[in-house]
Amino acid sequence: MNNYKIENITELKTIAGIDTLYYFCETNKNYPKFFYTIQEALQEQKELLEIRGADASIAEITISINNTLFNYLGKAEGYHWFIEMNALFKIGFKDHESNANLHNIRVQLLSNGIYAVGIKELIPYIDSILENVVTGYKPITRADLNTFVQLDLSFIDESMFATRKRDMDIRKKLHSNIMQTIYVGKKPFLLRIYNKKEELANTHKEKLMRFYFQEHGFSYDKPIFNVEFELHRQFLRTYNIDTVDDLLENAVKLFHECIDAIRLVDHSTVRKTNRYRALTHPIWQKIRESYTLTQFIQNGTLLEKLKRKQYAYEIEDFKKEFKSLAKRAIMYSLPVNTDLMEAYYDEVKREIRR
Repeated sequence: MNNYKIENITELKTIAGIDTLYYFCETNKNYPKFFYTIQEALQEQKELLEIRGADASIAEITISINNTLFNYLGKAEGYHWFIEMNALFKIGFKDHESNANLHNIRVQLLSNGIYAVGIKELIPYIDSILENVVTGYKPITRADLNTFVQLDLSFIDESMFATRKRDMDIRKKLHSNIMQTIYVGKKPFLLRIYNKKEELANTHKEKLMRFYFQEHGFSYDKPIFNVEFELHRQFLRTYNIDTVDDLLENAVKLFHECIDAIRLVDHSTVRKTNRYRALTHPIWQKIRESYTLTQFIQNGTLLEKLKRKQYAYEIEDFKKEFKSLAKRAIMYSLPVNTDLMEAYYDEVKREIRR
């Protein structure tokens, strides 16, 4: 029996989702002052580092934006980029006087935010940080709609797709003669099918995603592949999807449009005279039918479970935070020593035991 055949297609496990979400935020008249305070905070931190003899270009710089801590990532494409301390999202701010054709704020949701907190809670959280400087209009720039499948899909090859769209390049990336990724199409509308576990191996996201899959009924000992449509603004606007809200309201319908536009077909029914009449593969039908909204709009409970299982905070996390605090102590010439640290440690233990 081939490795992709299963006895009952209805038993095939899938998890529908939005794997990537990028968008802009339209700003109001308060933004110039807001941006100036960010510039000031950055400059102050850089000057302090220089006074202490540190290289400000490579040192970790942390600033607070509306009582939320961010690490500074540097400047790219005209934006000053920051990452939220828990790595939930990245956000970029630009000078309102430069490149007037672009919005002043860009947001990129990250894996921690999407899979631990969830889109439903993460976007309002970002809105609350920016509430005094934005209008609420959030033009979308990219969304990846995806379905994780508990099945080895490496059997798929270039001959198994049927599409009426033009310029649908189909290419397969191999590693040791095994399918690593298959690509169909190109930006702004691209399908990727790849081995998700192979992508996650030895990365910082692996623990989070392993927990996520297990919480959704997957076995991490079995294959996990990702079927993912990468959609950019140019493509999204052809379906009148302009904002983040438009996407969330129409995600299921849009996914159906995508999966119908690029069909995986049953190879045994393909005819040279008209391959488009070939039957859709049962796996493709299952993926289409199982794509629902409720599965990927998380409610934030996963993050609490991660905390309870002490997944979200381990010795490496403590080491990173401690080093950051130690740097600040040195920058401000605070009289920190081992006796003081032990006293603080004992004080915290007593508070916890109360």
